Amino acid sequence: MYNGEIIAVSPKGNGNQPEYITILIKSEILSSHKGSQKWFIAGEKVSPNYLKKGECQFTVDQNQIITYIRSLEIMKIKKKISNNVKAFSQLDLFELEKELNNFSAEYNVFATQVFQTKSEDKPLYDAIVHYKF
Repeated sequence: MYNGEIIAVSPKGNGNQPEYITILIKSEILSSHKGSQKWFIAGEKVSPNYLKKGECQFTVDQNQIITYIRSLEIMKIKKKISNNVKAFSQLDLFELEKELNNFSAEYNVFATQVFQTKSEDKPLYDAIVHYKF
C-alpha cells in the first residue's frame, strides 16, 4: 500500500485512454516521473464515485493498474451542520420585520421566504426562515 495524493479523476470516455477510468496520482514512489505524478488506469473494482482530490492510499498491480484506492478525505470526520426551518405566520409588516431581525441576531439565517396572505383588513405576512443551528 502506497501513500499519495489524488490530483484528478478522468471518467470513462475522456482523457488519454478513453476506454478506461484514469486517476492522476502524485506520490513519492513516482519520483522518476515528471512532477512525481502519473496517470493510472482504475481497475474494475475501483469506484470513482467516492474519490475526492487529496490524500489517498492505493495499491498497483504489475500492469500499473490500480487495484485498490481509498480517499483519505472521505475518511476525515466532518461535523455536519444541520439546517433548520422556522415559520412565522399572520404578522403585519412591522411585526414581521421585528421578529426576523430578532431571530437573525441569534441564528445564522441563510434564506428567508415571505408570503403575503389574504386578509380583508390590513395585509398580513407569513415567512419561512432557513437557518443553521
